[in-house]
Formats: sequence, C-alpha cells, structure tokens
Amino acid sequence: MYITRRATHGIGRGETASQSMPDISVDYFVESDGDRQRFIVRSKTDHLQPWFQAVDIDIRVERMGVVVVRTKDGHVEVVDFEDGVDIESSNGDVRASTRAALKQPSTILNQDGSIAWRVGPHASGLLDAEAVHGTIRTNVLKGKWNSSRNGNDLDSLRAQLNDGTARIVLRTVDGDISVYVGEHPTEYGTFVR
Repeated sequence: MYITRRATHGIGRGETASQSMPDISVDYFVESDGDRQRFIVRSKTDHLQPWFQAVDIDIRVERMGVVVVRTKDGHVEVVDFEDGVDIESSNGDVRASTRAALKQPSTILNQDGSIAWRVGPHASGLLDAEAVHGTIRTNVLKGKWNSSRNGNDLDSLRAQLNDGTARIVLRTVDGDISVYVGEHPTEYGTFVR
C-alpha cells in the first residue's frame, strides 16, 4: 500500500499546506468475517479546511475477491479485478478495468463524476447503466453484444454481453459513462479508445 498525503491551500499558502499534513490520518486493518478477510483503509482529517486536503491510496495485491470502495470525495481506479466491484463514490471519476473474463456482478454508484467500465472480450453480464445529466458512450470491439432492448437512449443503456447473466449496474449523476469491450482494456493513452 502506498499513501500520499496532499495539501493544496494555494499560492502563498505553502506553509499552511505543509503544516496541515499531520492533520491527515490514515488507518488500516484486516477484519475477519468467517472464511473471508477484509482489508479496510480509512482516511480522515481534523483540519479546519479539509477541502484543501486529499489522500491518494494505492493498494496492490496479487489476488483479491470482490473489491469494495466507499469514498465521499475523490477518484477511484480498480485494475485487473477478477470477482467484481462494489464502488460508491462522489466528487471524482471511477475507472474499473480488467483483462479477466469477468462473470461476477458489479455495481458502481457515483455522483459528480464519470464512470469508465473497461473489460476484455471474454467478460460477460447484463449491463444496466444510467447517467443522469450525462451521456453514455459504448465502444464494443469484440464479444457478443445485444443492446436492442427498449429504453436505450443517450443517458440509459440496457445490454447483454456474451450471453452473461450477472448484473452490472452503473449509475452516475452529473457525469458520463463510457463502456469499452475489447483487447487491452487496462491501457491508457491519448489514442486509447
């Protein structure tokens, strides 16, 4: 796990920013629930101006079950998950991308941010997406895709990928949703579709 504390109080307030860093705390622990374990990370600040502070948490594990993220403020990126995601976020974008042949249910709920759902050609599921005050874009390059269901328009999408039955729910308010199915879903770059 890599933790980066940030304070951005602005021009002329560099000293205030550096003095506020100790107010940011990050706690983490492992919690057992039967035969499963959860790795829980919590971040908070006691600073009088918390909107000038942020924490970047980068967690890398070799294999993980369902990835659950709850955040009130910030971007979320989950890469190469195998058992689905359950993400609730606000004030930031969410990017979930995997090369795995995902067949598990997933849910992403976001507010004031966009969602990027990027999976490989062997993933499957029933996609249910809604972008309130936003648009939905799809780029399906490989795989069997059926989106002929009623109710599809610029901000709503119901589709089936590779005859899958697991529900994939994507919801955002004041953001866009992009869905990509194809080779190399975890890549970044200017010309990445």
